[in-house]
Amino acid sequence: ELIYILELRGYLFFGNAYRLLRQVRKRMNTSQGVSVPRFIIMDFNYVSGVDAAAALSFRKARQLTAGGGITLVLTGADAKILRRLGLSFGEVRQPTAPDDPLLHFFPTLEDGLAWCEDFLLAQLGLASRPKPGNLHSHLVEAGLGEEMARRLIEYMEPLDLTAGQHLIYKDEVSDSMYYVESGTLSVYLKRE
Repeated sequence: ELIYILELRGYLFFGNAYRLLRQVRKRMNTSQGVSVPRFIIMDFNYVSGVDAAAALSFRKARQLTAGGGITLVLTGADAKILRRLGLSFGEVRQPTAPDDPLLHFFPTLEDGLAWCEDFLLAQLGLASRPKPGNLHSHLVEAGLGEEMARRLIEYMEPLDLTAGQHLIYKDEVSDSMYYVESGTLSVYLKRE
């Protein structure tokens, strides 16, 4: 309930943009029996274009969310769409708008969602990323004991991956178990 995702598609014009604005208003209305989200993610990955009426609806949605203290997260929007929405950042390279801490940009929905989740976990005092350490100490902390951890590690082999390299594909059968000692992994699912 704290993260509300709107996956937008096609060409945004006055009709579907007005529906989008109504959805934002409805989600911000606490009388609907749901809590107001902390984040609203608008994914533009499948948006082909935006007309002037849709840009105006977006600005209204931005004012609504900012007025309610809700962070607006835009994902998958290219520079052309951002300009059409009145955001003159060109190709956005920083995740936060320079003049608005409640407006953030990410290249993919997955990146934007991960950022929101990390933010919420940090507010709860929970680490979203594992604390640094070595495999042996993590296994012992997990309850395996010193001897069992040492024996398990004897069967393991290091695997170094470069950024963007795939570890495993969907539906691929694997007989391996992986431990990420440093760095991060992302899971991507292709939409059919």
